[in-house]
Amino acid sequence: MKDQQKYIFKQAMVFGTFDQLHKGHRDYITRAFDLADEVLIMVMSDEASRPTKIYTPHDFNKRCQQIVAFAKQNNIDESRYEINTWSERPQLYKRILQEP
Repeated sequence: MKDQQKYIFKQAMVFGTFDQLHKGHRDYITRAFDLADEVLIMVMSDEASRPTKIYTPHDFNKRCQQIVAFAKQNNIDESRYEINTWSERPQLYKRILQEP
């Protein structure tokens, strides 16, 4: 059942590598759910994340599973979020800034 609470925004988006879901990640994601009815969670693809890190991040599926587990632990209904692949780092920034 969808949350009946009224939020400031209809949608929010967060994006990152989300490797080893730490307190900062959890706070960032929680804040998005506090502000918006629906949250789009963009998780950086394996190919895009490797060149940006000095270590090898966990694989994409494991990172997504950590986010789903976090949402379940916090009783966030599955209908309130979607997880997608973020593979176009610079292009994504440009597109977000241009689209309404």
